[in-house]
Amino acid sequence: MDYFKILNLLKEPFSNSPDPEFFFKSKQHFGCLQKIELSIRLKRGMNVVIGDVGTGKTTLCRQLIRIFSEDPEVECHLILDPSFSTPSQFLLTISKMLNRKSNVDDQDERELKGGIKNTLFQKGVDGGKTIVLIIDEGQKIPQFCLEILRELLNYETNEHKLLQIVIFAQEEFKQTIENQLNFADRINLLYHLRPLGFQDTRQMIQFRINQSSSSARPLPLFSYPALWAVYRASKGYPRKIINLCHQSLLAMIIQNRSQATLGLVRSCVRRAIYSASTSRLSIARIFILLMLIGVVTGGFMVPWQSLDAILLLVRGNDNTEPVRYAIHTDQGDTIIPSAGPESIKNIPVIVKMAETDADTAPAMTGIEDSKEEAATHYLSSHEPQSLTGSPYSQQSIIPTVPPRIMGQIPLQKNDTLGKLIRIIYGTYHSGMLTQVLVANPHIENPNDVQSGEIVSFPTIPVALADTDTTRWWIRLMETDDLADALAWQQSNQSHFPSAICVSSWSADNGFSFSWLLREHYYNKVSAERKIQSLPAPEGVLPSLVSRWNRHHVFFSDPYRGYVR
Repeated sequence: MDYFKILNLLKEPFSNSPDPEFFFKSKQHFGCLQKIELSIRLKRGMNVVIGDVGTGKTTLCRQLIRIFSEDPEVECHLILDPSFSTPSQFLLTISKMLNRKSNVDDQDERELKGGIKNTLFQKGVDGGKTIVLIIDEGQKIPQFCLEILRELLNYETNEHKLLQIVIFAQEEFKQTIENQLNFADRINLLYHLRPLGFQDTRQMIQFRINQSSSSARPLPLFSYPALWAVYRASKGYPRKIINLCHQSLLAMIIQNRSQATLGLVRSCVRRAIYSASTSRLSIARIFILLMLIGVVTGGFMVPWQSLDAILLLVRGNDNTEPVRYAIHTDQGDTIIPSAGPESIKNIPVIVKMAETDADTAPAMTGIEDSKEEAATHYLSSHEPQSLTGSPYSQQSIIPTVPPRIMGQIPLQKNDTLGKLIRIIYGTYHSGMLTQVLVANPHIENPNDVQSGEIVSFPTIPVALADTDTTRWWIRLMETDDLADALAWQQSNQSHFPSAICVSSWSADNGFSFSWLLREHYYNKVSAERKIQSLPAPEGVLPSLVSRWNRHHVFFSDPYRGYVR
């Protein structure tokens, strides 16, 4: 029995074959298709579509063929693999496509070109047909084939080109175009395909399910948090979306579920091949960085804490914010309070040495250096032998202020900025809205935001209320991702309608987002009894929290409303 029948579907919704029936008309894909069709009907000549692996190029190609297959005045020809070894082989292939009855195996290049020209004039001028040559995997086209295509575009009347060419290629074809300026000049339409946004991702998944179902109602096979998890894991690439959704449906059947949840999709992501591609730095970049460090340090081994420091200095902050650093040694903390510009240059650094004996303690040193010079100063100012037993041998540098953005959230239907601000920060005032708008310059009118729009939420630190009274909170969940925290809240709001979100950041652990019961307890026993009576839906792991770490930076106050 086919797995999709278990889910009351007529056919497989997430097949990885380019079935034209599953062509989802996202804004960019449908726009690209319309522009290509218009260019072909106007007989403009050369069209090129470039996109990364899995962005939907082959599906567009098949859809284009499907459109013109119903038009008797258009004749389409498809080359799936253009990696020809000789010009004659390429010309022979085109010649046989255009005129299947002719015997051209023994002709040379000049004769083949002449035969193609005559066929194009015969069909295009005398027969009134539009001849279309579609080439998939265009990044494999050899240079001599590009020159032949350029020559074929010279066959034209006073009004139009006789051969219409559409090339679908991967990103590396851009370099080929840049190196072949005479070919680039002939391109009428150059379209770049990008990954889908969250709204298109969600709609594409539901569209495929609807296409596979006989039900008049949409089947909710994926929860909203699960859809967001699919988008985050796939980064909007259609092929990855389809593969992950397929794996999620299989997991649903195995686990006897009727809907894919956030946890189920995440478990599939962990098994997916592309999860390893989320690394912040490639192995090659790290290797080159280590090589450079080896040159600077004369080849001696640098502690891993120091390598972390150099990575921070070279890489900088993700949000291009000025960053302060703290150097930690075995014997004490040393602080580098810096607040320089976004540029990597001219960031002032003041280093305070660790405390030692009075007679041997080095004086406080002020270093006005760039990030690069600060790293070099640390590594090169000590000879290899002096590192052993040195109070600076275990130094590492870590940021002491949080990034500017704590996370991004896609707006859902009926969401407002004010509603999300109150949920995330625990309160609302106009100053918060102003900071959110500054972090989202694409939002022109805060009262007119669309469903599916991605909103960034900035870090807005708050001071915790001063209290010496011991209190106990019940933490329902904790995550390091704001989107996951909001997805959890949506899934469990019916169980815990008064839960509050407490968000914080620390240099050691990064961001933390916790959902707590609003009620607090003054003794541990009462809190533990409450835990025993709580519902236990998926994703809820209750634990007790008491006394918040004052060294963390908080963005919502768990004491709000309780301090007397």
